[in-house]
Amino acid sequence: MADDEQLSLDRRIFRPDAMARAMRDSRYRHPANAIAELIDNSIDAGATIVELLIQQQQERVTVRESWRVSEIAVADNGVGMSAPTLMEALRFGGRVPPQSRTARIGKYGVGLPTASATQCRKVDVWSWQTRMEEAQHCSLDIGAVEEGKVEDLSVPSAEIVPDKWISQIGPEILSSDSGTVIVWSDLRKITQRPETIFRDLEQEVGRIYRHFISSGALTITMKTFRGREALPKRSIRPNDPLFLMRNSATSDPWNEEPMFKEYPAGKSFTFPIDGRDETVHLRYSIVKPEALGDQAQNPGNLPHGRDAQRNTGVSIVRAGRELLLEDVFAHIPGRREEPQNRWWGCEVQFDEGCDDLLGVDHNKQMTAALSDVARRIGRSTEPDDTLRDEYPDDPVYQIAEHIRGTTRNMAQEIKQMFANRRKGDDAGDSKSDPSDEAIGIATRALDDDIKRGLPRTETDQQRMDMPTDEREAAISRDLSQNNVPNPEKRARDIVRNNFAYEFVDVSGYGSVMFTVEQGPGILYVKLNINHDLYNLLSFLKEKDDERSAHQAAVAIRVLLLAWARMEDLTHDAGQREDVQNVAIRWGRVAKDVLAQIVSEAEASE
Repeated sequence: MADDEQLSLDRRIFRPDAMARAMRDSRYRHPANAIAELIDNSIDAGATIVELLIQQQQERVTVRESWRVSEIAVADNGVGMSAPTLMEALRFGGRVPPQSRTARIGKYGVGLPTASATQCRKVDVWSWQTRMEEAQHCSLDIGAVEEGKVEDLSVPSAEIVPDKWISQIGPEILSSDSGTVIVWSDLRKITQRPETIFRDLEQEVGRIYRHFISSGALTITMKTFRGREALPKRSIRPNDPLFLMRNSATSDPWNEEPMFKEYPAGKSFTFPIDGRDETVHLRYSIVKPEALGDQAQNPGNLPHGRDAQRNTGVSIVRAGRELLLEDVFAHIPGRREEPQNRWWGCEVQFDEGCDDLLGVDHNKQMTAALSDVARRIGRSTEPDDTLRDEYPDDPVYQIAEHIRGTTRNMAQEIKQMFANRRKGDDAGDSKSDPSDEAIGIATRALDDDIKRGLPRTETDQQRMDMPTDEREAAISRDLSQNNVPNPEKRARDIVRNNFAYEFVDVSGYGSVMFTVEQGPGILYVKLNINHDLYNLLSFLKEKDDERSAHQAAVAIRVLLLAWARMEDLTHDAGQREDVQNVAIRWGRVAKDVLAQIVSEAEASE
């Protein structure tokens, strides 16, 4: 065969079967993200009501029958589509005429066919612009396209929505002058139990469209059917990762009132893009102290703590719709998630004009440029000035740097909140606090030494001679200055128990594990919340219901108090400075070792 004859055989740029297989293999993190493509189209069509309908059927698994999801439908009351527009919507790369849209969430025109191809082998669409009885129907048999049996779309035809779906769709859409119903059948990847799909859809869809739902611009409901039996309909509530919205999906008691408060570090960046000024807004939130409770409970194990964990990260929001929850800012290189990072929120808001700047992909699931820079600066051990030189005048770096700095500041404040928590009332609590248990052991050991005639220090003498009320007032002032909650009560407990030591949590230089300061008849051991020793103690505190973890926490604190006693017994100023310098060097060497201990302990769970 001649070369020119061979070249004339097939000049198509895309083969429909290969294109369909490629679309099938597009990755969506969750079925909810694929369904979100359909909801995007509904919003672009001006819909105010969207209904998700999940049809289940029974199938036999080994010797028993169980329910599985067989079809999923998305119905809306948007402007609907004409026959030509309907064909264009089902075409890979088609473009719906802009005059029929009121928003611009859609990006490349591949959302409906691509999302459908990843989840099912058959998609049917009914759409009407005057009344449902005049609906146009068009279908795409993705399985047949993949097999090379079909290359062209079917021509839309006048066809009423099947009775099966009419009986399930709500009256608001049925009576609407315009609307659309999309049905996925012959599902290929949705294999989870219906209850799991339903729960995850509510979680994901509620977060993706929280701004539309919270503002009242959009109502999304979900209804599941087992055969002809309808399970109770549920309205999807906003799932806000900043936890600033009222009447949200957050667990009680934070479902009606916001669990977080606005953090006053928000900033807007404006950049010239293609001759226009485009703005990226950064918004932050931080947990309210009362949501952390007291030391009697680990708030991370409570329902609202698990809500916070599921929503950990920076929410990237484009045109009011969340693209992803980026967790790169919530991690430290080589470490798993820091618990305090679930207690802050950050939102990046922008419109479609910033797509190329931030690297928005066609599936609207990532901002590659922002994520890449965030990972680069998050893993770097280089000084900030060096990094700025690497990204001169780079707007994406400016955004990522602001997020990194602000989220780190919030994480430190949250650490301090945890450090400041005290049990409001210890009555009835059979397990002692590791700090008080260690202080009691060390105090009794010190008193035994004094009884045996060992040397007394100035601190010992003050503890014996200072009037009770005077010592209590002085300790209370010290604790108050260190932001310890309920300082009067704590000072009263210290004096009543005649404690010789007290632990105080402070934000200090990273390599210093702790410092020792003399007080009114007491030695303050100030733990640095930024050192990995504190992370280890926090980890043990979370496992305090395990006897070995409790004993380890007590033992570590007793060793620290022994060091404090050694410092107090060192009277020569020069020698004492030498001891303190040794503690600093010790902290520097111990930092990486302790970090490894915590990392391996977390990984083993």
